[in-house]
Amino acid sequence: MSILKAQQSPPRFPSNKKPMFILQTVSVQWTKRSRSAPFATIRNRLPRLLPLPDTVLECEYGCHSQHYQESHSDNGSVTFLVYEPKFSIMQTLPAELDNGFGLIQQDNRLTVYFTDQRGERKPRRRLFVLADGQTAQLRTNGRGCGFDDTYYTQHTYNLAYAKHIPREIFTQHRFDYSISLENRLF
Repeated sequence: MSILKAQQSPPRFPSNKKPMFILQTVSVQWTKRSRSAPFATIRNRLPRLLPLPDTVLECEYGCHSQHYQESHSDNGSVTFLVYEPKFSIMQTLPAELDNGFGLIQQDNRLTVYFTDQRGERKPRRRLFVLADGQTAQLRTNGRGCGFDDTYYTQHTYNLAYAKHIPREIFTQHRFDYSISLENRLF
């Protein structure tokens, strides 16, 4: 007597289901006090890829952001504060996001643009054209002036466009596209 085992196939998603869009932003802010070792080593060990929270996995279009900021104590030590994550859920895919991204969805593809937001608006630049199931990353650096010191920022933007986005899409998968604009200060 033989027993036949039914093979489980991966879940199928209806072909008419629209791809989801998730943008994860990880920002790190520091001053010149922690530009060099050993503080730069601590700063560079902060995660730039995070698992996605349930809040954004349950929506069609969402943003997840995490911010780390340098903090000094009177004895000269430096730590990085971890702020509460922020979430934004959108009912429709916006044409523009506040951080300079422009989005055009057409024929199950998502074209992603980026505009330099400093002072006068620079022309937008096409970064990626994402198909269903693809991911991308953009990294930028910036410099600004606070009340008492110049500060620096690094923004890591992780993007996913797929009919099904797993929680670990950024932490366990390679990006289809990766662009660094870190050689410019935004």
